[in-house]
Amino acid sequence: MLMSMPMERYRFQRANKSDLIRVFNQNSCLMAEYHEQTGTVSWQRLVGIKQRTAVEERLHEQFPAVKLPA
Repeated sequence: MLMSMPMERYRFQRANKSDLIRVFNQNSCLMAEYHEQTGTVSWQRLVGIKQRTAVEERLHEQFPAVKLPA
């Protein structure tokens, strides 16, 4: 059974000097990685669809996809 967690139980952390944003739960377990350059989210753990959608929306709001100059 998947348990949903309120959004305040997740934290976002930028990896050192990269476009990678990591999503951790309250136990500091890596849940997902968001690539700011492409706007894609790679999930590492199972999360309920409502929670997954909420996390992805928050990521896109806080860290909009940025295309690097060619």
